[in-house]
Amino acid sequence: MAFLRCCYHQILEPRRHLPKFSDGLCRHADACVRFNTHFGWQAAESDDARNNVGRPPSGTRASIFAAQMQRATLDGANLSGARITADLTGARLVGTVLTGANLGADMKNQSMGLMRAVLKSGNLERAILRDADLSRVDLEFASLKNADLTNASLRCAALGGATLARVTVNGTDFNGADLASTRLIEPIGLDAAKNFDKAQNIDRLLRE
Repeated sequence: MAFLRCCYHQILEPRRHLPKFSDGLCRHADACVRFNTHFGWQAAESDDARNNVGRPPSGTRASIFAAQMQRATLDGANLSGARITADLTGARLVGTVLTGANLGADMKNQSMGLMRAVLKSGNLERAILRDADLSRVDLEFASLKNADLTNASLRCAALGGATLARVTVNGTDFNGADLASTRLIEPIGLDAAKNFDKAQNIDRLLRE
């Protein structure tokens, strides 16, 4: 725990009003958070900055593995290209930049069970998830209002009870995604989404 807090302090100290981890960041001994040498989190300071964010240069990726980060606050953090298999149940990621991030399950390497991000009941409003891998991610009851899911993969993701209001889904892959009781409100680019007809429980989708 002391090591993690030291890394977090060194990376974020120069900025003000930055997101903080919850006190339950690392409850288990096997949890591991690794930051590459030149990695830093940056708050997205404007809508233009979020809209123009691209893939990060080499050396700017994080790996967050098996961390217990329930109810953490990561608003505006830049986690582009990160590999995340953390429990972020109830966490805040408002405006968080996750362009090209990999939160999905690697089905070829599941010796420790299904390792993927859990964002159940999370707040991902205005989050940037372009090109992100969200396959098999738990997004049940999450809020994705005004989120950008352009070209993201939601293959086999759990979206039961989630709110997709004014979300951008151009090129988003819905193959196998569970849409039971998902609220779909004024989506942007749904006609250009991939495999929407192959999602599960479409008949239980709540359109408003």
